[in-house]
Amino acid sequence: MVELGDKHSFRNAQVTCIAPTGCLVGSSLVATERGLVPLNTLGNVEGEKWQDVSFQVLTDDGPTPATKFFINGVAPTRRIRTACGYEIEGTVEHRVKVVDPTTGDWQWKRLGEIGEGDVIPLALNALVGEARPVKLPPLGELYWTCDYTTVVPRTVSPQLAELVGYFMGDGSLHGKGLRFCVTNEDSDVAERIIHLVRQLFHLEAHVEPQQGYLEVSVHSVALTLWWEACGFTKLQPSENHTGKGYLPRIPNAILYTNDRRCYGAFLRGLFEADGTVTVGSPSWSTTHHKFSQQVKSLLLALGFPTTSKLDISGWGQSTLYVQRLKNESYNEAFLAEVGFIGARKTAAVVCSTVPQACRNDRVYLNAGAMQRALASGVASPAMKMSQSRYGAVNRRSLKKVYAQTRDAEIGRALGFFYDKVHANEDAGEQQTYDLSVPENVTYIANGFVSHNTIGLVMDCDTTGVEPDFALVKFKKLAGGGYFKIINASIPPALARLGYTPKQIEDIVYYCRGAGTLQGCPHVNHASLHAKGFPDNVLKSIEAQLPGVFELPFAFNRWSVGDAVCIDKLGFTKEQIEAPNFDLLTALGFTRAQIDEANGYVCGTMTVEGAPHLKPEHLPVFDCANRCGKIGKRFLAAESHIRMMAAAQPFVSGAISKTINMPHSASIEDVKKAYLLSWQLCLKANALYRDGSKLSQPLNSVADAPDLEAEAAAPEAKAEPVQMAEKIIYRYIAHRRRLPDRRAGYTQKARIGNHKIYLRTGEYEDGTLGEIFLDMHKEGAAFRSMTNCFAIAISLGLQHGVPLEEFADAFQFTRFEPNGMVIGNPHIKMTTSIIDYIFRELAITYLGRHDLAQVEPEDLRGDALHREGDEEPEFESEEVIAKRLVPVALPPKAFLTPRSEHLKPLAENGNGNGHSHKNGNGTLTATATPQEQIRQARLKGYEGDPCGECGQLTLIRSGACAKCDTCGASSGCS
Repeated sequence: MVELGDKHSFRNAQVTCIAPTGCLVGSSLVATERGLVPLNTLGNVEGEKWQDVSFQVLTDDGPTPATKFFINGVAPTRRIRTACGYEIEGTVEHRVKVVDPTTGDWQWKRLGEIGEGDVIPLALNALVGEARPVKLPPLGELYWTCDYTTVVPRTVSPQLAELVGYFMGDGSLHGKGLRFCVTNEDSDVAERIIHLVRQLFHLEAHVEPQQGYLEVSVHSVALTLWWEACGFTKLQPSENHTGKGYLPRIPNAILYTNDRRCYGAFLRGLFEADGTVTVGSPSWSTTHHKFSQQVKSLLLALGFPTTSKLDISGWGQSTLYVQRLKNESYNEAFLAEVGFIGARKTAAVVCSTVPQACRNDRVYLNAGAMQRALASGVASPAMKMSQSRYGAVNRRSLKKVYAQTRDAEIGRALGFFYDKVHANEDAGEQQTYDLSVPENVTYIANGFVSHNTIGLVMDCDTTGVEPDFALVKFKKLAGGGYFKIINASIPPALARLGYTPKQIEDIVYYCRGAGTLQGCPHVNHASLHAKGFPDNVLKSIEAQLPGVFELPFAFNRWSVGDAVCIDKLGFTKEQIEAPNFDLLTALGFTRAQIDEANGYVCGTMTVEGAPHLKPEHLPVFDCANRCGKIGKRFLAAESHIRMMAAAQPFVSGAISKTINMPHSASIEDVKKAYLLSWQLCLKANALYRDGSKLSQPLNSVADAPDLEAEAAAPEAKAEPVQMAEKIIYRYIAHRRRLPDRRAGYTQKARIGNHKIYLRTGEYEDGTLGEIFLDMHKEGAAFRSMTNCFAIAISLGLQHGVPLEEFADAFQFTRFEPNGMVIGNPHIKMTTSIIDYIFRELAITYLGRHDLAQVEPEDLRGDALHREGDEEPEFESEEVIAKRLVPVALPPKAFLTPRSEHLKPLAENGNGNGHSHKNGNGTLTATATPQEQIRQARLKGYEGDPCGECGQLTLIRSGACAKCDTCGASSGCS
């Protein structure tokens, strides 16, 4: 087939699975039928780039066969770390699955695009296949040791795994044998080690008390050599290392057993050696980061999620990586499968079944599964509240729903632990590898659902009736990114036209470019070295050049690395994170220099203007679209139609072929194309205008901005007849100010005997723009706090923060005052003032009646009145008589000194000393102090003035009095 294609050319050929575009580091633990094993052990890292393999890997859809092992080589990598401490390291393009918290759907995301807060599903119980026997080497024939009693097991067993686990925690190897350190309090642990040594090796261990611990040692030179041959020793951090500081690990012999019993036994020994119990939950610590990640992944694969924190060790002041089970709900299963060797630590573990034991362990469901779960009849109110607040539900509650419904989607969701991304860091350049899983291109690595992204090799020489799209095309891949396709028929066509090999080479070079920076004008190795580029980065860029759209695509923060951009090139983090950051422009290269360098590296992508090419031969290379940036020639739609019309009489059905039209095609051009197709008796006509789709599979040029073209006057374009749909995402970067005169409302309510007034301000379109809060009779500190809070919310609303975000963030906050709400028709109970405010705003402006305790329908009255409405105290007023009441002088208790220099304004009175505005001397009827006291007492007050504010609102409280206006106390209340 390949030979025929080389001879007669291919019409359109595509081959998949040639080169992964995303890979992981070799230490990533992959769930396979061989065990939870490092990625770099699944093939020969010194062998061919592509290697055939055959084993099952675990995917999110179950076990699936892997067929290829790929060596990607050294590449820049990123490290994704979650809030609980789970990590994965891989190339920028490598993808893992994340959860959309709003919909619960899973989607692929590149490591370079993952940000803080993204939700990652991590596989629990990620083991596949059956347990496998792992053979161990025989004992060496060391007659010179005179050791005729030592025996060794020939396969890995749980007993051996337990001893190896304890050795990795608190063991050491010396010339005569093995040593284990045991705390003085745990004599039963020492007995267990002695028993294991006797059972496994037929040797007797010796116990020697040391300062603070017991040393259990077994003497056998043959055992020491066998232990090292099996790979059970700790690793040297460097050559010729002596003393302490050897690196622990999980030996491959243990990992390749694929046996839950061996995994659990290894962890049991490890937890006994270096573990403890913190507040009832098992925890474990080590000073070695990679070992910590291995153990964390192994625990997750057994179904035990853990949290991580950093601490400082008491000995040596080293960084300590501490792991602890996520919550108490996992303790019982942990004791059953892993546990501790000794009774002291085992007794300290608390096994709890209370609802709080499963805290902070939420499961995300898609909309359909969530709806079925909430409608199952066993969903609790707390579960519904959790779904409303977090978009996820508690694992314990969801397990009850699954036990009742056996819903497959819910069961699948329960098989994962969900954690949020805490950091996306530069992990430097590392050796990377990948697997090919053709069925669903997925496998589980370190618990992450990983994608073995593939690249494509394509050819499209166009020997059929359809003209080529362009001489150089870029195919958009389904997972993102582009793949460069170069028409391979150019050299044979030039040879047929009579050009010499040297001329053909020059023309092809003009079209395709050099594909290297060697000899490139302006942007080359010398100029880049002078600006701070290290050799390894230039080597990485060189590898990308043959397939890039344009030169700037190879120069970005992902290909160069954040560390190089900041430390070597001198950019700030804010600069490189800017969306419009252009590395070459920022380095000082002009647009003209970049364009010239781009033409050298990537070529012109057209033969127009090529050396040696005769003008009369240009039509041979015409394509459906203009080629490259400088190309002008293309085949009109009429030529497509006439080629199809020539073939139509010999075809029984319609011809499946797209008639390409340039981006500049008008509505009139489309009309003419359809008319011509009808006139030439075509049975089908599929028109496509270049660039008319949001996502176009093939492109002939990149969509990079042309600054000079933007500065020039834009060309006139045909306006659309009708706008079918327009979606606008508006991100407000500046403050949207309210009008000076604005609408809104004021809502008064009483919460726990505290009055609160909420006033809103609205934009002209009725959306909320500001809030004001006022608390009646509260002290200055609390009132100031609420006022500042209202100002902060108002500024957020005016700068584009959606009210939904505020409502979701502050609902269900709990602090005093709280409880019953009086005065609001929809809200009757609240957990705090802040909760009340955002319930009220969400109900009024967002229509969130799910937050109301009283539905709007319940507020509708009948034809007469609502039941329970209070009757008015009076229906009308009747004036019986009018008389002038003389104003009596107030008692001395109410007199305040009057400054002698203050005189009434001339225009406000006549100098009679009683009135400022009644020039004829008529007295205005005002309430006397005696009348004010009487009215205050009728309202239930004491009638005495407050010593702070002077108001007659004192309330008796035992032997003391408290002002209902300002809150001042006249004693002990």
